Amino acid sequence: MTGESKKIWQKVLLVFLTCLMVSCGGGSKGTGGEVLKGRLLSLTGEPQAGISVVLPTTGDQDLSNAQGDFLIQTELTEGRIEVLLEGQDFSVIVYIHDVPAGTRRIEITLVLDRHEGDVTPIIQAIKFD
Repeated sequence: MTGESKKIWQKVLLVFLTCLMVSCGGGSKGTGGEVLKGRLLSLTGEPQAGISVVLPTTGDQDLSNAQGDFLIQTELTEGRIEVLLEGQDFSVIVYIHDVPAGTRRIEITLVLDRHEGDVTPIIQAIKFD
């Protein structure tokens, strides 16, 4: 490879890497921005794994892990946020009310009260940042 062609390839690589860095910048949906972080527990405090947590308005979602934790990068809106919880034997909606304007992060603990085939989500703790 000649010195001149090497310089051309270096410039092409520099342009490519610059474009890549700009396109992956934070603040766009799914790559940063706001976060809904939570934990799902049973009434006895046992983690609830394998439950799908979905924000129907955006389609953003996560599956709770072995500790019952989930993390969704999304766009948070002021007012009320709808959260859909889906397990093998249930599907239930819980609402997060009074979300302040400018909220960047919500941390929530939800207790799932299972009784005779019904599941009722109870907000145990919530924090807005």
